[in-house]
Amino acid sequence: MEYRDLYDNKRRPLNQVIQKGEKPQDGMYYVSVLIVLENSDGTFLLQKRTVDKGGLWGVISGHPKR
Repeated sequence: MEYRDLYDNKRRPLNQVIQKGEKPQDGMYYVSVLIVLENSDGTFLLQKRTVDKGGLWGVISGHPKR
């Protein structure tokens, strides 16, 4: 089971968590991180997802842990 820490609108921890896929209540947020890597010749690094995650290409992303 994957959990996400919840924050207020100023990114102060609320000391509460929700499960991945749950929608936070109004005024509660979780932090997402997205990474896009470009090399010197202008090409980008993409991630090939496994079939159980859709099998599509995407950028690297996640949720930081406290």
